[in-house]
Amino acid sequence: MTRQWAWILLLGCGTAAAQGVDSLLLSSRILAVAADQRGNLLTAEQTASGVGVFRYDTDGDLLESFTGASQMLPAAQTPVLVCDSEGAIYLASGSVVVRPTAAWTPQFPIAAFRIAAIAFDLQNNPIFAVTDQTALPVTRTRLIKLDRNTGQTLANLDVTQGLGPTAVAVDS
Repeated sequence: MTRQWAWILLLGCGTAAAQGVDSLLLSSRILAVAADQRGNLLTAEQTASGVGVFRYDTDGDLLESFTGASQMLPAAQTPVLVCDSEGAIYLASGSVVVRPTAAWTPQFPIAAFRIAAIAFDLQNNPIFAVTDQTALPVTRTRLIKLDRNTGQTLANLDVTQGLGPTAVAVDS
């Protein structure tokens, strides 16, 4: 192990300890991490059949996994993993989003896009920061809010041209 990687590992462990994480899972299968409303660790992990979600308690014990056909993303995707305050888990990559904890059909108002980040409003409606690729080579950054129950579009805001989003935050 190089000195640089040793420092990165120590920094990561120190940060995890400072944030109250009792155990740190190190695995090359883990593509994204998040916390649920109870403080359990959620991981998006590469499996033989795609990317699934796994829930671990603070001791690192597996509580449940979401690896059914409608609960996973295709293999070799870079996922976005988030959980709302009521426990609904969202796993997204490219233009695909699944909600492993409950059936849900999102109805995005555009066809060619890439999801970069997800946040939630006070009613737990998901807000997606996306790169709109409808008119390539020009791209646009959009914020799209969907209804958490029906999946219908509640808002579709064109933010800027030429830059892709990296994060989204919601102010209460």
